[in-house]
Amino acid sequence: MKEFNEAFKDLFWDYKLEDILSNLDNDVVIERVLELGDIEDFIFLYKNIPKEKFIDFIKRKGSKRLSKRSLNFWSLYFGIK
Repeated sequence: MKEFNEAFKDLFWDYKLEDILSNLDNDVVIERVLELGDIEDFIFLYKNIPKEKFIDFIKRKGSKRLSKRSLNFWSLYFGIK
């Protein structure tokens, strides 16, 4: 598995890595991991923030900030109707 700095440096090239790592439950972080991340990015984030943060993001902003395909996949994954 990639270390956290390796896992996230490509997704967050436009941010300071320290800022991202200190705010893992931020909507921008969740959005990029769900939309653009790979399985290792997701596992790292899933281990470091509560499942409820993902669910809350998907319910509040998923339809606006995720592609239809990603929204459908993650809604099924987290059991959101």
